[in-house]
Amino acid sequence: MYPNIQPSARPAHIRSAPAASSYPRYAEQRPTPATRPSPAPRRPDEGSPRQAPGHRRGDRANHRSARADHRRDPDRGPAPPCGKHAGTVRRLRLRLDRRLPNGLAGYQVSSVGTPEDDEDYATPDLVVLPTDWERSDEWLADPHDVALAVEVASRTERASGTTPGADWYGAAGVAALLAVDPHKGIWTYFTHPRDGAYRGVLSGRYGEPVPLTAPFTGELPTVELPLYTPRR
Repeated sequence: MYPNIQPSARPAHIRSAPAASSYPRYAEQRPTPATRPSPAPRRPDEGSPRQAPGHRRGDRANHRSARADHRRDPDRGPAPPCGKHAGTVRRLRLRLDRRLPNGLAGYQVSSVGTPEDDEDYATPDLVVLPTDWERSDEWLADPHDVALAVEVASRTERASGTTPGADWYGAAGVAALLAVDPHKGIWTYFTHPRDGAYRGVLSGRYGEPVPLTAPFTGELPTVELPLYTPRR
């Protein structure tokens, strides 16, 4: 779920801004019985359209099939987050809210851009920004305004010992990144970005608090965060 600077390895949730899409209208035109044309005669060896390979009846059938294929094909996009992922983000947000100074708040579904390229952006699971963000018409937050980005590994991601998202956030100049892995029950806290990389890295296990840096106060508890059930 974490971003990567290389486009070929970048997760789906960190990507170039999508181009404007256009979807055809699917409307099945049914001629009235009075105007319905007679079917063209077939040669004896042509067989029935119902027996033709790949034949589908009408554009609506093709549209329904395409939507079903989209839901089943993992290459078409990321799977929706599972309940444990959502629960992890919710608990972390509630705990962070109690430790935020005035003027800062936690937001979900807010994207962070890069100063050099507004088509290169990330949408963390949780981001702490100044409350002025709520009055902005922009859709990309300035990375230097981000006090903390939180990324929770998705259920479909393979557990690993690396956090590729740190490269992107560090290069963008985000002050701090908290990467949480419910596969292993561990967290990694990245701080002090300099020269395109984080200089401070601290790791711990669930149950061990995260020692938050300024502007936060106190520690962030990680007790009772849900763990993913191992895949068989």
